[in-house]
Amino acid sequence: AVVSTQSTGAESAHVGETVTKTESGDSKYTLYKVKVQIPNGVSWFVLRRYKEFDELYSQLQRSFPQEMSRIKLPGKKLFGNLDPAFIRQRMEGLDRFIAAIFDHDAVRCRFSEFREHHGRGNALIDER
Repeated sequence: AVVSTQSTGAESAHVGETVTKTESGDSKYTLYKVKVQIPNGVSWFVLRRYKEFDELYSQLQRSFPQEMSRIKLPGKKLFGNLDPAFIRQRMEGLDRFIAAIFDHDAVRCRFSEFREHHGRGNALIDER
């Protein structure tokens, strides 16, 4: 299920799917699939755990306290975080989080740095 696309004219990104993985010891976690597309039509997908969005949020709050005061990240949940309804709700919240980042030029540039550093090197799919 694809949520919405946030576009800047320079690039777009959206969270539209999830993948549940199992670590050793049967511990499960959810990965959120972020599709990044640049104007020349090249796009790729990056899988990120919620904690990576949380780390990005913390970095952005330190760098852009005024802008980030109005941008919210979906909350954490200790139990029941693998519930399909919760995962869907969190995915939609992460998509809104990215949309809010793209509304601020300076914050969007930091997202692009994050994407370049953490994303392109682990690209799942590179499409043309």
